Amino acid sequence: MKTTKNATLLVLAGGLGSRYKGKKQIDPMGPSGECLMEYSIYDAARAGFTQLVLIINDYFNQETKDHFQQIADNAGIQLDFVVQRLNTKLPIHHEDKLENRVKPWGTGHAILAAKDVIKNPFVVINADDYYNRHAFEKAYELIASDKINEHQYGMVSYPLSATLSENGSVSRGVCTINNGQLVTVVEHTNINKEGDKIICTLDDNSKKELAPETLVSMNFWVLDPSIFNVLERKFDQFLSNLKSEKAEFFIPFVIDEMVHEEGLKVVVETSKDKWFGVTYPEDKQLAINSIQELVSNGVYPSALW
Repeated sequence: MKTTKNATLLVLAGGLGSRYKGKKQIDPMGPSGECLMEYSIYDAARAGFTQLVLIINDYFNQETKDHFQQIADNAGIQLDFVVQRLNTKLPIHHEDKLENRVKPWGTGHAILAAKDVIKNPFVVINADDYYNRHAFEKAYELIASDKINEHQYGMVSYPLSATLSENGSVSRGVCTINNGQLVTVVEHTNINKEGDKIICTLDDNSKKELAPETLVSMNFWVLDPSIFNVLERKFDQFLSNLKSEKAEFFIPFVIDEMVHEEGLKVVVETSKDKWFGVTYPEDKQLAINSIQELVSNGVYPSALW
């Protein structure tokens, strides 16, 4: 008999999408007007997830909220909205840091914002990425088999070559993995193709080549609620050491520190499935074509709901 467990899907949909120049999280791309994250919600619900948490910004109007509430009702899962603002979960003694801040604090802060509504093991994904249903099945199996706890988290990785944009640079968490366990994950914020090579430009403007098969994190994490107390502590440290108004509190930084400082183990599942996402406006047509191909191949119905 298949074990069932309560599991939550946390979707990071509160970014400003500055490079996309629009509301990419809810931009229609499917044949019946679906946005990318609807395919993730569909896949997660079918895999066994019982709760959906959407991290949103103030641009999500009531009509959009109603749309996702109807989706959750159709999928038979609980839905919670969490608005990520600059002062969400911000320690009082760091309120001075808000003075010149414009953009959100990053993925670590977005996850921390959900602390009050998540009580189960949970998966974190980006709203503007397509991960494929097998990623959710693998993640749910980790949760259902009790492999996710305060001492061991999980992630689904992808080959770097499958995650690039033809239209500009991307940020990726470059992973080192040994015997199915994460050794390091280092955020690289400026990766692009130069001819037939994949090049990362570092903070000092030096460049290094990355192998196409390098495994990267696409922010598909399988986490235990114990992460929230760690995030609170690390967010406080991040703000105390803030050196730039544009600095971001990235979840890969936190996970990497937990692995090295606290002995956290992270089980890595590797996906060879199709991944795509939208970072730039020019990425949209590729996403539309990719979804249509999946529909044509019978992976999804032409109307999800």
